[in-house]
Amino acid sequence: MAMANIPDFIDRAKPMTWGLCRSCKAAIYWAATKQGKPHPLNEDGTSHFGTCPQAKSWSKKGEARCR
Repeated sequence: MAMANIPDFIDRAKPMTWGLCRSCKAAIYWAATKQGKPHPLNEDGTSHFGTCPQAKSWSKKGEARCR
């Protein structure tokens, strides 16, 4: 993954782990934000919340939760 594509709110000093999105099954990396919260990234370094078709269902603001 190109470091230039990783959003500024991600803590680049912490390791990222590979996984699959439980909703759309896309390959993602789990990174830690500077606040210490997990955040999914696509393989190109962009936020997976912007591309996942079911992202709203994982949001704390969403009505239905998939967890």
